[in-house]
Amino acid sequence: MESYVTPVLFQLGGGYLFGLPVGFVADSIGATVGAGSAFLLGRTIGRSFVTSKLKDYPQFRAIAIAIQRSGFKAMIIGGFVMSVVLLVCVTKVAKAALDKALAENENIDSIVASPELPIVAETMADLHQPLVIKIDPSQEDHVK
Repeated sequence: MESYVTPVLFQLGGGYLFGLPVGFVADSIGATVGAGSAFLLGRTIGRSFVTSKLKDYPQFRAIAIAIQRSGFKAMIIGGFVMSVVLLVCVTKVAKAALDKALAENENIDSIVASPELPIVAETMADLHQPLVIKIDPSQEDHVK
């Protein structure tokens, strides 16, 4: 979990500091350069190190031979299987979270059915500024 939190925080920070368009482009370029650098280092410098550490394990040699013979098929099939597994897991987690939120907020129908929402929108949003949502405190009767 921790390895996913840090990049997300950097992406949010980039969007906040530079605004939406520039932050998006900067984050995209940074993620692409970082992934490419990690791949190239793994293929060049890191490959000999990992190979030397794993040469005593016959299971890893068998996997390396299988990937060398038909690696593209193994990457495609493995990627498809992992995508399906992750899709099922994310769907289950999201459904459980939604069910829990709906159970905690049984009076959600009265809030949704109200014709007036308590959010006050300002005039025109500037995409170069951070997103800020203001809630009008004068309409506290919607909580009842």
